[in-house]
Amino acid sequence: MKAKAEKEKGFFTYPTHKILGVFDSTELIQKTLTELEQNGFLASDIEVIHDLEKIDFSGEKHGFLGKALRSVQHFGAEGHYLDKYEKELKDGHLLVTVKASNSTTKDLAESILQANGVHRITYFGLWMIEEIHGQKVKISEVKTYGFRREFKTSFDETLLNVQKALKNEGFKILTEVDLQQIFNGNFGINFRRYSILGAYHLPLARRALQQDFDIGLLLPCNVAVYELENGSAVMAIDAAKMLSLTEDANFVNTAKSVNEKLRAALESV
Repeated sequence: MKAKAEKEKGFFTYPTHKILGVFDSTELIQKTLTELEQNGFLASDIEVIHDLEKIDFSGEKHGFLGKALRSVQHFGAEGHYLDKYEKELKDGHLLVTVKASNSTTKDLAESILQANGVHRITYFGLWMIEEIHGQKVKISEVKTYGFRREFKTSFDETLLNVQKALKNEGFKILTEVDLQQIFNGNFGINFRRYSILGAYHLPLARRALQQDFDIGLLLPCNVAVYELENGSAVMAIDAAKMLSLTEDANFVNTAKSVNEKLRAALESV
């Protein structure tokens, strides 16, 4: 089976409902493609990319609109993954993409790719990005507006761990909104344990305010911690997406620094 090659004149946009992964060598590619085909995937569902030029990470070869799209993508969570895959291709590795329009085909494709040594496997959904590691262990989700992780620990334990992790990354927690108390106490509505932390990084916030005093409308960074049936979840705002509302490229470095610290905090919990 020959996987569909990236179109010469095409432009690699956001890979909605696709799984991306990396082959370190060509040895297992044919075996992987055969297994995908035997399990119902069509040749048109699969692409193997080996040429850095085919993706055009900068967008420069596709005119103004291409550059504009890449600018927006690098501003947000997508940029984190574009950077990773660009490095893999530069290192001589191959990128495989598999269309997965539902949870069944998604799980099946992930299993086949993992069994054949594909790494950095990531699913790009309509509203979220899910990174897969090892034996089907979800280590992180990135929604289009933030970063999310789930834990087996209780709400109280996770909340305490998140507060410590944020402080270790230099954030001050200026506010804490207890939604359960607000809904239950003021409106008599039963609601799960849910806290919203207002995290403020003084040096980075000062840098942003020096560029634009009105940026205070987008401060501080919100981090939500809430209760799940069998544990808890944490969601941190994507500062790059938030600051992209300004349409000011001068905030790119500041947003990147904030996101690096927010992701480091979540990963350390």
